[in-house]
Amino acid sequence: MRLLKTNTTNTPADTTGVSPPSITQPRPRAGVFHYPPEIPCLEISPLTGHSPGMDFAADIALFYADFGTPAQHTPAGGTASALQLVLFSLPGATALGGDLVMTAPTVQYPTAIFPNVSRGDLFTLSAQTWKVSEAPQPTEDGLEMLAPLTRIA
Repeated sequence: MRLLKTNTTNTPADTTGVSPPSITQPRPRAGVFHYPPEIPCLEISPLTGHSPGMDFAADIALFYADFGTPAQHTPAGGTASALQLVLFSLPGATALGGDLVMTAPTVQYPTAIFPNVSRGDLFTLSAQTWKVSEAPQPTEDGLEMLAPLTRIA
């Protein structure tokens, strides 16, 4: 590829340098890229008309409405609550790093629905009664609680 010194009219310049020299590119041959083709990029723009944060409480309510199981909470020595939606996980086993990890049955629920669950309380799910075996633990955001269960009936 040969580059030529040119003047402002794009004709070969003389050696006296009458005009400031510039470099022109030779015409590309068919099917040959002289410059990398442009790669399209995704442009991410902020959503308009939405608040900058998410309403997690509303999202949780929708999630429980779609995936929840009706449950009744009975405090130790108390009376049963109205049916509320919870997430119920049965026990299972998973291989993790060459070890077999057993999982306990658990119930997960919004803190606002059952704020005072403690060890020894009962949950009734699908005509089965489960006892809270350990104190419930909050999730990272504190909006939900996770309680391990033991089946009693």
